[in-house]
Amino acid sequence: MRDRSLPVLGLALLALGLFAPGCFDGDKYRDKLYLQGQYSCDTEADCIDEYVCDPQSKKCVPPSNPEDCNSIYYTANGLNLTVHFKEGDSDSVSISRTGLPAQGQFTTEPGAYSVTRRGKEVPIQAVVENASRLVKVKFGSCAFRCVGQSVLAGCVDEDCDGFGPQGCVGLDPDDTDPKVFPGAPEVCDGKDNDGDGQIDAADDGYRATSCPLQVGVCAGAVQQCVAGVLQMCDYGPDYVAIETDQYCDQKDNDCNGQTDERCACRDGETNPCGTVVGECEQGVQRCVSGHWDPVCEGSIEPRDEVCDCLDNDCDGTPDELPDNENGYVCGATCPDCNAIPIIATLGGAPATICVDRHEASRRSPDNPNDLFPANVPGALPWTNVSFAQAQSACQLVNKVLCPIEVWKAACVSRDNFVTYPYGSDYRAGVCNGNNEAAGPQATASFPECISQWDPRGGGPAEIGRLFDMSGNVREWVAPPDGSPGDRYTMGGSYLSPPERLTCSTLEDQGNGTGAADIGFRCCSRR
Repeated sequence: MRDRSLPVLGLALLALGLFAPGCFDGDKYRDKLYLQGQYSCDTEADCIDEYVCDPQSKKCVPPSNPEDCNSIYYTANGLNLTVHFKEGDSDSVSISRTGLPAQGQFTTEPGAYSVTRRGKEVPIQAVVENASRLVKVKFGSCAFRCVGQSVLAGCVDEDCDGFGPQGCVGLDPDDTDPKVFPGAPEVCDGKDNDGDGQIDAADDGYRATSCPLQVGVCAGAVQQCVAGVLQMCDYGPDYVAIETDQYCDQKDNDCNGQTDERCACRDGETNPCGTVVGECEQGVQRCVSGHWDPVCEGSIEPRDEVCDCLDNDCDGTPDELPDNENGYVCGATCPDCNAIPIIATLGGAPATICVDRHEASRRSPDNPNDLFPANVPGALPWTNVSFAQAQSACQLVNKVLCPIEVWKAACVSRDNFVTYPYGSDYRAGVCNGNNEAAGPQATASFPECISQWDPRGGGPAEIGRLFDMSGNVREWVAPPDGSPGDRYTMGGSYLSPPERLTCSTLEDQGNGTGAADIGFRCCSRR
C-alpha cells in the first residue's frame, strides 16, 4: 500500500536541527526523492499519484507521455535504421549493420542503442520480421512499429508484411498475419494467403512443398496438404530407404542418385561363361532381375575323359585318369596323344609300335645344351644332327629311332598306298620335296602330306595323322637286325626329286654324320 509516512532521512535531519520546527515540507521533500528515483517499489500502490512503478528497475518513475510514441517515426536506407523525433526535438539515432541477420533475430540487443529523450535514456530495439527486410522497431515502452524500404510513409502495418488497412502498398486482408497479403504465395496453412477466396491447394497459385528427396523414383514428390497441415512425404510404392539386392529393377529406389548399386548386374546384360580349355566352349550368361542366371547357355561343359587324345574334361591334359588314379584312360596303348600305334612285323612277329606324329624338333631351340626332342606341330625340325645324336635324343625320352620296317609301314598309311603317304601317284606341292621350299619347313606345315590312320578311341580323324613322312627332312632310322653298323635315312627331303620321296626310299648315309636336310623321328613300344 502507499506509504505516506515521513522518510527516515527527513526525521534524522529534523533531529539535527537543520530545519526549524514547523518549516519542513515533508510532502515536497518526499516528492523530490521520488522524482530522483530514490524509492523502490513492487506495485504502483507504492508510488505517489503521478508516478508509476517501473517493472524493470523496480523504482517509481513519472508516467510516459502517450504522445511521445506518436511523435516518433522511423526511416530505413538499406541496412541503416534511423529513429526521428517530432515536436521540435532534435534527438535522433542511427543503427547500421553490415548484414541483416536471419528472420526473427535481433539486429540490436536491448540496450545496445539508446537515445536521450527529455533527460532520460530510452533503449531502442529492432528485429528482422521477414525476408522482405521489413524491420520491427521498438522505442522505449512504445509498441513495435514496422519500417522498411517497401513501406510507405504513414503506413500502418501491424503484421509487418508491407500491407495494411491504410497508407500502405495495398490493403491487407488480415493485418495480424504476415503470411496473408495480396499476392502472397499460397501455402499449406488453412488460410487464404493471397486473399482471392481460395485456400491452400485449391488455389491456382498454391506452391506445393517439395519433399527432401528429388532424384530417382522420388523425383517430383511433394508433401500433400490436408486441412491446412502438410503430410509426411509419400515417395510412392517403388521407394525404399535402403536399396538391397532385392530391388534390381533399373530404378533408383532409395533416391541417392545411383541405380541398382547393390545388384550384381543389370537386366539385359550378358556375360561370357564357361571355359575354352580343351573341348569345352564358352556360352552366354544372362542377367535376370539383377542377378546372373546360373545357366550358361550354349556352352560345352567338361565331360569324362575317353581315349581319344582330346581334353574332354577341359583341365589341359588329354586322356588322363581321374585325380585319384595314375596313368591314362587308354591304358598302355600309346599314352602320348602325339604318337600313333602301328602294327608292324619285327623279328618275324607282329608288334605294336607307337610312332611320333611329327619329325623331332628341339625342345628348347635357343639352348644348344638341351638335347631333349619335342614331338609337336609348328616347330622347325632338328637338322644337322648325327645318327648317334638322334639315337641319344630319343633315348632321353624313353624312345628309340624308328626301325626301318615300322617307319615304312607307318608311311604307307592304313590304306597301304605303297608309294607315297597320300596315294600311288606323285602330286606336286602336297609335300615339301622336289625343291618345293627353300629349306625345311615347320612340322605339319603341309596339311595334305599325311599318313592317315584310325584315331584311337573314336576321336577325330586329325589325331590319326602322321605328318611329313615324305619330304621336308630325311629321317634317321634304326638299322635292321644283323647290321647294327649301318646308317640309313628314309623318306627324302625338300631337296629330293619325286622318285626319292617315296615311303620305300632308303638311303645309305655312310658313317652317320648329319646334314642340313637330315632329321629324325622317335618311336616306342606300347
